[in-house]
Amino acid sequence: RQLGDVYKRQAPTLSFDCGFLSGGAQDESSQTAAGFSPVLVMHDEVTSSVFAHAVPHKGVDYPEVTLVLRAVCRDIYSLGYKRVIFKDDQEPALVAFLQALRRALMGEVVFERSPVGDAQSHGAVERAVQTMQGFARTIRDALEYRLQITISPDNPLMSWLVNHAVGIHRRYCIGAVSYTHLTLPTKRI
Repeated sequence: RQLGDVYKRQAPTLSFDCGFLSGGAQDESSQTAAGFSPVLVMHDEVTSSVFAHAVPHKGVDYPEVTLVLRAVCRDIYSLGYKRVIFKDDQEPALVAFLQALRRALMGEVVFERSPVGDAQSHGAVERAVQTMQGFARTIRDALEYRLQITISPDNPLMSWLVNHAVGIHRRYCIGAVSYTHLTLPTKRI
């Protein structure tokens, strides 16, 4: 089997969810009131890559939405996909964002909706959110310790920190990419 056969049968699935850096069990309104911005997280099922972008709030009704759409398009293009499946948890703000992303993306997009309240079918991206939260908190804590400062949740540095955290995860986590579906050619001696 070759890699191309996998993509002919089914397009790769990109799962999306939003999370907050606080990571606590607080509700969304209390996290927003505490100054934590939502983070849009994308998980690629084929490579297990995680991408994340801090956004001012959920949905598409903010001035920077074009910049966020471009950044997510760049992430998808970096994976080399022309056909993808977008998977989400039917949250209205996330659905609106993915509809806008579909219009901005050059390529074929199919939507797959996880059943409401079924965390198991949306588990990969839930784990990706937890990974992003853990890496970002660790980097923030290290910066605060080294610089002897406190970084507030609304500090512009937090946006960079989110991107850097998932970039480190993609680059250095061993076993993040699964090649079990590949058959490498062998040289006969």
